[in-house]
Amino acid sequence: MRSRALAAGFGAAVAAAAVLAGPGAAARTFPLAIDAEDEDDLRELYEAGRISEDDLASLLELLENPVDVNFSERDDLYSLPGLTLEMAEAILKDRVANGPFSSLADLARVPGIAAEAIREIVPFAYARKPETRTDPVRARLKVRVAKNFWEGEPVEGASPESTLSVADLGLGQAPRTYLLGDVHAYRWLRAGALFFLQEGLGGVVYDPESRDLHASWGKPVVEFSKAFLSATRAEGSAVVGSFTAGYGLGLTFDVSDRIHPHGWYSDLTFYESSPDSAPGAYKSRARLFGGAARLTALRFGRESLDLSVFGSSWLHDVYQYDIAVTGGEDVDPLRDETVSPRIYIDGQRVGWLTLPNAYRESLVGGNVTFRSGRRNHVGVTAWVGHLDFDVIEGVEDPREFLLREGYPTEDLYGAFGVNGAFGIGVVDLRGEYARTFTGGNALLFKAVASPLWGEIEGSLRRYETGFGNPHARGIAAPDAYGGMRDRDEQGARLKVRLDPLKGLSVRATIDLWQRISLGISNAEAYFRVSARPVHGLEIAAFADLKNRDLVNNGRTRIYGSDDEDYLDLDEEGQASGNERLDSVPDADVTYGAGEKHSIGGEVRLSPVPKATFEVLYRRTYEDSGKVYPTGDGPCEPWFQIGHYMAFRARLAPTKTTTVSMRARYRDDDVHGGIEERSVEAWLQGDQLIGGKVKVSLRGTFGRFLPDPDAPWKDACETAGIPTLQGSCAVPAADEEEVYVTEGRNYGEIAASVEVRF
Repeated sequence: MRSRALAAGFGAAVAAAAVLAGPGAAARTFPLAIDAEDEDDLRELYEAGRISEDDLASLLELLENPVDVNFSERDDLYSLPGLTLEMAEAILKDRVANGPFSSLADLARVPGIAAEAIREIVPFAYARKPETRTDPVRARLKVRVAKNFWEGEPVEGASPESTLSVADLGLGQAPRTYLLGDVHAYRWLRAGALFFLQEGLGGVVYDPESRDLHASWGKPVVEFSKAFLSATRAEGSAVVGSFTAGYGLGLTFDVSDRIHPHGWYSDLTFYESSPDSAPGAYKSRARLFGGAARLTALRFGRESLDLSVFGSSWLHDVYQYDIAVTGGEDVDPLRDETVSPRIYIDGQRVGWLTLPNAYRESLVGGNVTFRSGRRNHVGVTAWVGHLDFDVIEGVEDPREFLLREGYPTEDLYGAFGVNGAFGIGVVDLRGEYARTFTGGNALLFKAVASPLWGEIEGSLRRYETGFGNPHARGIAAPDAYGGMRDRDEQGARLKVRLDPLKGLSVRATIDLWQRISLGISNAEAYFRVSARPVHGLEIAAFADLKNRDLVNNGRTRIYGSDDEDYLDLDEEGQASGNERLDSVPDADVTYGAGEKHSIGGEVRLSPVPKATFEVLYRRTYEDSGKVYPTGDGPCEPWFQIGHYMAFRARLAPTKTTTVSMRARYRDDDVHGGIEERSVEAWLQGDQLIGGKVKVSLRGTFGRFLPDPDAPWKDACETAGIPTLQGSCAVPAADEEEVYVTEGRNYGEIAASVEVRF
């Protein structure tokens, strides 16, 4: 079957998106109102499928570096959840007309800013008063200690060449701690640092003869993660240490997780690995370490010139299976067969590890932007980088390893580009063109219209297959080419946020895109409708629809399988004649096509301001190549069906005390015994002492439940796709014949103390 380029219908959808959106600047319209107080709440929203991985990264960034509503630019305000572009503009106008805000509550004086929007941004923003002599210094210190527990499966008689996990070896049982502190002085000076105290992999040495890595599992030691010192004045700003940076729409350079970045941002962000079945660990986000400066003093009335430079050299961790051993030879991971290094801990082969300080990336770059008012600008960005692995002991050739995905294989790589914005009335336009040093091109156009009843955003994008930019963060679908999302893709996206009536909200996203090299068109759509029929009650329904390869559908497909594995590719990586290897329509072979859908609903009840109760149910349908009986008929392929149910409560018995809990049940395959089936619950208490000290204690317990296979599973797998004539229904198997996964318990206890003064 021949694939086609974007069909006429796809082009019509692109045109419709542009017409509906009108000119405008794009923002991240979150799929729901964000009700979160800390990182645990945000991770819970992600685990429940209520926000995407990109949304989680942006919100964690804002949580660690909240927006100052008194001194932030328009785009920084626009990045806050709950604020539209029109709201951000209104805040700036009010700030100029009526002076700075003494607190976030003062935002209520701004026309169009509802109380719900203010509550949503509280964790991600603050209102710092102008410089005074009586209160020149603010400081924060936070300490968190956590220990997770799990029941591993004992391993007996394993040979040294058997690949075990750290959990199998009984390692990683020690508590882990992080210490974070930052200080603001006189509004313009800031310093911060982040340290970890935890077990981990250490003493990594490379053996060039066997091409293996040998390491030890270290006892808890103090691990420096990040630190910075920065200064910000009206004339400009500078930072030394850990920071992020980004410009324009993120096509040329962006490592910030901001929506519309411009310049540098101090960085103390990190994440915590899952504690359910393996050692939990704190890990730093891969960012920049070095220095950056921004000059904003060159002003000529409404016009100004904005100059930025940055440089970084930092050691990065890497997952074991994301690197390949090359032995110094030129290897293309997209074309050539590669293998990952074996890792041994005390003579035992261990897998699924993250190697600390595995490679160094060094880069320099800069940006020049001409501005005319708050809404119009044009800018130029360029950067160049270099990566090497000779930081690992025993590695003499810097090309002994390479990253399998996410980075080019050239010694020097980088990009340059131009971006611009223009706004008039309720509409704004933004666009960016970027080109890598290897000749790949990328183009992104984004538009927003902000009528009184909501916000409508449209975007168009085209990223060539050769656009290998590891630091591009433009709009892109979740699939990747060579580990890079902003590559080998063209498409259109429409995002809508409508509030037509008081108490009624509609949010929707429709994304259509094509893998250029494969000629495969894909689609995703998200719809959510929420209503507040009475005070204190919110009811919502949602649907999340995903379809890989719109031309080829059917339950024999497997969602998320690798397109390239099933295409006849030529030497340039293009589909040779667009001919699929499995050209027989009913062949029991998958090639990346497939669907994955979820539908569900939520109920949120707040009978009194100090009590909130939530119930969530989500049902999933995913193509996975499974077959099921049809009564007295033959077996037929059908969706894998899953459930997710959760209940959450938050009570505030006093002004300084909060008690929260959640319980959830998850079964990824209601008819199978291999996918996860588990229950989990946690209870947390927060106590505010003296208005400056917050003490939190959280306990989590979970259990992976025994999950028997359906009794007809073997019969259906033997029968295969519905070529079998006759019945697939079989009597229930004897208990000893049914495969049952063993139940295992896990849990975690964590305590934190945060002091602000």
